Amino acid sequence: MINTFRSNTSNSATERLIDEIGKNNIKGSRHLVICPSNYGFTLEKLIHERLGLVGSFNIDITSFSKYSYKKLQFVKTPIGTEGSVLLVKKVALEKKKELKHYFRVVENINFAVRMYNTLKLMKLNGYNANIIRAKAANMAGATRDKLFDIAVILEAFEKEIFDKYTDTATRLEMLKNQVES
Repeated sequence: MINTFRSNTSNSATERLIDEIGKNNIKGSRHLVICPSNYGFTLEKLIHERLGLVGSFNIDITSFSKYSYKKLQFVKTPIGTEGSVLLVKKVALEKKKELKHYFRVVENINFAVRMYNTLKLMKLNGYNANIIRAKAANMAGATRDKLFDIAVILEAFEKEIFDKYTDTATRLEMLKNQVES
């Protein structure tokens, strides 16, 4: 059974998670907790303290990146957000002359950060460069130009990572497909 805990505060979600593990921590049970990488040690400590455990072999606390790396056994090198941002900056600079709207800001790292987040959301929602181009054709002005640029950068980014790397969005898609099968 998969449980997802969402909350406006991390404290509320953490409390619900610990309560749920406490209720279901019976002999033979297994618990997998996927959390942000900078929160794993703190969460593990909280779970053990609140449940009065000295240690446990049935509660695994890991980050999404570590879990997907173990579970999916990558052929390609996984890259994190920072690496993906640098690749976006690289391909945007290479495609600067083709861009209609963003050509003035491609050298700014903040642009690359925002663009990678946009590309990731597009990919996670099923959009590819061709779909974005088709949508852009129905738009006007700056919106059309921005969508066109996003399609150009997305296509170049995907070509850059295709043979060598897996980014966060690709790993999430692979993990989703594996869980569904």
